Amino acid sequence: MENTDKEFLGFRYRVQAHRQENGLSRGWILLFNRGSGEVEYDPPVIIETPTAFKTAHAAEIEASVHMRELVMSGRIYKILPPGERRSIPRFQQHAA
Repeated sequence: MENTDKEFLGFRYRVQAHRQENGLSRGWILLFNRGSGEVEYDPPVIIETPTAFKTAHAAEIEASVHMRELVMSGRIYKILPPGERRSIPRFQQHAA
């Protein structure tokens, strides 16, 4: 997977895979900012995926999917630094 910055609903992040001692790769999400640059995280907030995989590519895909799920569900706000956890509205899907 290409290791470039991504943006999803105002969150800018990068996904990476890190090899563990057991040889499996776990995905990491490096969160740089939210609000299209309104709030910067330096150092970035690191979010580790719950699952490890045989390949780095699979771990990166999992990290990308995990980031979208965190944002869509609103759980991302529980991971942010304490000062950023104030009641930020959750993303709501509108019925068609």
